[in-house]
Amino acid sequence: MLTNLNTNSSTNNSVGIFDLDPTATLTLLIDIKTDGNATWPVILHQLAPLISGGWLSYWNGTSNKLTRGPITVVGTGNTLFDQVVAEHDRYVFFDAPLNEISQNSTYTAENSYYASVSLKKAVGTVWTWGPTEDQKQTMEKMITAASERGLVSRFWSIPSWPVSLRMKLWRFLVDSKIGMLNVDDVVQATRWSWDWCIVAGLVLC
Repeated sequence: MLTNLNTNSSTNNSVGIFDLDPTATLTLLIDIKTDGNATWPVILHQLAPLISGGWLSYWNGTSNKLTRGPITVVGTGNTLFDQVVAEHDRYVFFDAPLNEISQNSTYTAENSYYASVSLKKAVGTVWTWGPTEDQKQTMEKMITAASERGLVSRFWSIPSWPVSLRMKLWRFLVDSKIGMLNVDDVVQATRWSWDWCIVAGLVLC
């Protein structure tokens, strides 16, 4: 796709895959489930064609400069932070722990892209009637801390049921300027109205 899009490009910069915004980067989130030490060199080997093609965002260790490309690779799961920062020219960025951002200055845009945490780990159980004021403030502080570091905040494992709770959380996170709204139901998340299944106060789906 990227080769075809850039064959006749008149710009010096690579064109991305999004027609509405060719400068936008696509995030490739690699969730390592196996041993991080053993898997890391395999991932770098598999990314080699994208690196040689000039398609990846990267941190230049010589000039200390970040360059955004059509694709930004982020390692999560068992990805080891020490391996990420050990690379002189960095083509994989870390998924930093969002709940630690405000207390730990280690994670910056030089080595990380996302700052993520499960919603339950961040604020505990969110009950059916929605997040408490304390929970909202905790989430807002995390979102702000990540933004100040130049990182994209993300909460995963947002409850999918009841639908009314999910909608409350989605709306709150969007209003709080979450960096990335993490969803499991892409179809419902992209509907023009998130209230499509709530009629007269009744949740129909």
